[in-house]
Amino acid sequence: KQGGYHCRNEARLLLKMHAKFKQEFAPSHKTKIRNKYSWRSLGCYGRTVLLLPLRWGPAKHDVRPGVVDSRPQLAAWVARTADRAHMPRVTLAGIGSIVDAASARQSFDFTNFRIGEVRGYRRAFTQNNWVNVASGDGTVATGETAALAAVPADPDYVSQVALMDVDSAGLSSFYEREAGYNIISIPTYEAVKDVSFAFATGTALICAACANEEEADALWAEGGAMAQHCPEGSTYARDWMKRSLRPLWPAPPPAGGPPGSIILLPAPGYLRLCVEAHRRAGLLSHFLDSTLLHDGRIL
Repeated sequence: KQGGYHCRNEARLLLKMHAKFKQEFAPSHKTKIRNKYSWRSLGCYGRTVLLLPLRWGPAKHDVRPGVVDSRPQLAAWVARTADRAHMPRVTLAGIGSIVDAASARQSFDFTNFRIGEVRGYRRAFTQNNWVNVASGDGTVATGETAALAAVPADPDYVSQVALMDVDSAGLSSFYEREAGYNIISIPTYEAVKDVSFAFATGTALICAACANEEEADALWAEGGAMAQHCPEGSTYARDWMKRSLRPLWPAPPPAGGPPGSIILLPAPGYLRLCVEAHRRAGLLSHFLDSTLLHDGRIL
């Protein structure tokens, strides 16, 4: 109770932060770190507690050979924690290759990776994606260029997705990575151990299909609703849209696909990436049983 704590579960938070510090600055076999600190809560910002290390009694420098004073390291660690505490974080919902944490980390940093659910949307291969061609994963001649997008489904339809939290820098990188989509916010649900249903836990951004070419061009024009979230000074999204295959979002063909209708199939290389990512995430059966082709058939 020294100093008084200002949040619930203070002892648990204190122990977790102390353990985190010890993990980051664990002494090597050649170095001893003096780490006899007490901790006191200095305040609460939302749900984040800032803790300051304090010594009992006057501070004393230990000048014995082979002993390192850990106070400068500890102060730097507290400063970094405070910086992260004030960064707003946003949840993303991954439906393609980023359902695998390793794949997602190639594009942006995130925390709290987990599997969750969204409702009212499902996966479909509906985007005519030039990157699949440029990377050798697809072919225009055969129509095998399609990438995944979230499309509307019955309100109660459940799609399993990967959820991850990003800061402002990670969010900008996510927007840049997903040029061409209509990135929307939808409710998310997560399961609780020993409970048979999922609880609503907040919202997440997901890559949804655009209604048509005009919507896509407006969203990703300079200063558009999507483009304005990209990193300042970056021209990637603008260049992406200039190189995009057209139509970028072809309308699904009527039942039976009349002659002359656009053929849009999954890019084989991209499909393999998605299959492997969902396999590693434990979602392969869900992916195969629920994902739609451009013509509305199950994958």
